[in-house]
Amino acid sequence: MEQKVEKQLSTGEIGAIIQQLSKKTRLSNDVATLATQDLEYGYTKEMVERYVNTGWNYERMKKFSEILGKTSDQKFISFIEDSQFSARQMDMLLQAHLKQVPVGEMKEVLEQGMTEFSTAKMLQELAKNYEKVRELNEKLVPKEGEEPNGEIMGRIQELVSGVGDNKDFLQKVLLKLEQLDMIQKNGDEVKASLSMTIEKQETLINEQQDRLNQQAKELVQKNNKYEHLQKEKEMLENKYETITKVLEDVRKENTAMRERVESMERKTDEPVEEKRNVPNSQQKEWEQKCVRSIQSVQIDRMERKPSNHLMAFANMLFFRGRGKNKLLHHLKNASLKPAQMQQVKIAIEKGIPEENVIDIINSGFDAIEMEQAIDILLAEKKMYN
Repeated sequence: MEQKVEKQLSTGEIGAIIQQLSKKTRLSNDVATLATQDLEYGYTKEMVERYVNTGWNYERMKKFSEILGKTSDQKFISFIEDSQFSARQMDMLLQAHLKQVPVGEMKEVLEQGMTEFSTAKMLQELAKNYEKVRELNEKLVPKEGEEPNGEIMGRIQELVSGVGDNKDFLQKVLLKLEQLDMIQKNGDEVKASLSMTIEKQETLINEQQDRLNQQAKELVQKNNKYEHLQKEKEMLENKYETITKVLEDVRKENTAMRERVESMERKTDEPVEEKRNVPNSQQKEWEQKCVRSIQSVQIDRMERKPSNHLMAFANMLFFRGRGKNKLLHHLKNASLKPAQMQQVKIAIEKGIPEENVIDIINSGFDAIEMEQAIDILLAEKKMYN
């Protein structure tokens, strides 16, 4: 029997009811949707409140909503509402109720404490018996003005009373079914246990794979770091070789320069000893030639400029700004020779920092040593650029 419903509610009224219900009980999206659909279908607010305020899970609420729509038997509805049946049990009892199994018979079956499977089978058998009674009753009810057939009515009464007598037989049958159900459950438990074991093994395999992946990742990172260190080592070795080569070239040049100077000094001294007995005029002329020869060699090596050019260079430094006064001050106090001044000029032109130029000025180096110091500074600058 379908539940009778009242007039259709408007969308605004439905929204107001849902909002009011939400203030009393926090509704999930599923429950709110179910209540809205029921109100749109024609359920009253009171009908919806009967399951919204129960605190049941969504599946039980949904099944109770279905019961409200399929029966108006308040005894059965209260029986469901006051018990803690699951959604599947509610459906099982609803099917028995729709086949007119009385609530009292349902309670007696439930009190047997059987499994859900066995309970469902017994309720189905009861429903079949009651269905047979209804069919006989419909066929054998006397028409208007006829007397009822006593024999037939007796059979009906016997069949009705036999429903109770058949309970023992049904219980035995259902006990056997329950044993079969238990065997099936044990098989399911074994299957579930095997499934859990497989899942655990898969979890262990996955964890092991994750650890291996992490170790491989760390190994790659260490390998990359090692390659980076190798590259840095090679770069430092190349820089060291470059510096060693520059220093070796400087030492060779220094040695060659000293040998040339010593050779020139020997050439200057030897003729003097050999020509001591030469007339004074010839000796002086010869000495002057030697001096001019030495000066020519020194001038060619150091690219000497006239002294007025050095003064112009000093004035240029002086007038560049206050920042260069310090350099000029050191130049004045050092009393450098033209060849040394020329090396200072070369250092400035090649971009050697001012503090390094000042160190060269105050080092006490001669022109040759200044040149070598400048070469070393330039090599170092080239290495780090």
